[in-house]
Amino acid sequence: MELTAVGIPWYRREEYDALRASFEDGDGLHDTFDEWIADAEKLECEVLDTGVRVLRVYLSLKLFRAWCAMRNLPLVASSRARYATEIARRRASGGV
Repeated sequence: MELTAVGIPWYRREEYDALRASFEDGDGLHDTFDEWIADAEKLECEVLDTGVRVLRVYLSLKLFRAWCAMRNLPLVASSRARYATEIARRRASGGV
């Protein structure tokens, strides 16, 4: 199966602190949204430079928490990446 898109977990400025506080590994995230967005945009450019389509997958704490609960997953980076990948694949294939 050809990789058509990669999803990157994306956060909104106004929700960043609440998300960071809710994640079990939140202390491993950047202290500020501005620090995070600089690195996230750099990563996005690096992936785009490889020719892979990038989809920003905005995390809603309520939806992400429910998604993790249904899969018995912790609120950690690997779950965020899995969530973003799942959503990106669905969008890339024409789903919602």
